[in-house]
Amino acid sequence: MSIPVLTFFNNERGAGKTSLIYHLAWMLSEIGHQVVACDLNPQASLTRMFLNEERLETFWFKSNPQMAIYSALEPLLLARGNIGHPHYERITPELSLVVGDSRLSAVEEELSIQWCACLRNCPNAFRFTSALWHILQLAANDCHADLVLVDAAPNLGALNRAVLIATNYMIVPLGTNLLSLQGLQTLGYTINHWRVAWKTRRKSRIALNFSSPKER
Repeated sequence: MSIPVLTFFNNERGAGKTSLIYHLAWMLSEIGHQVVACDLNPQASLTRMFLNEERLETFWFKSNPQMAIYSALEPLLLARGNIGHPHYERITPELSLVVGDSRLSAVEEELSIQWCACLRNCPNAFRFTSALWHILQLAANDCHADLVLVDAAPNLGALNRAVLIATNYMIVPLGTNLLSLQGLQTLGYTINHWRVAWKTRRKSRIALNFSSPKER
């Protein structure tokens, strides 16, 4: 059984989603829930809230780049096999973090290519498009998590499309202004378009030898 994934997403900057995830992760863990926070924003703002600079240096600049989120995707990107096992950082016994990575921005182009290839029933295209779902579930199962909280980048790119395919529920923090409400209309239209397009791809695919996310 898959672990519920909640993604905090808004295509506008400054809505406070990263701060909301950070505090909610702590609150839920403190009342007894096993929580995995996953940073899928290439800016890695959530990671920088959880970890000090000394610890971050070991992930991003020293000997352990394989411990950040991009490295779980790297075998698939380099055609060296399926996804790698994600590393998670224990913040407390009840709270874990999948560390963000600026290299995630390099995945955008390949995700766009594979999204189109899904219409040709290419098995690797489905494997790549659903890779983040598998990574999140692996991390959640390793941590015996009750839920996964995901921070996504503030844009409507291919990476976030893959993030939302891996998502059970989406939370959209909003500012109290007309611009935010107008942006919500654009966001709603795009999300619905992605949802319909993913269903179309799933219906047209041939029998594959791997599982992918349930229809959203």
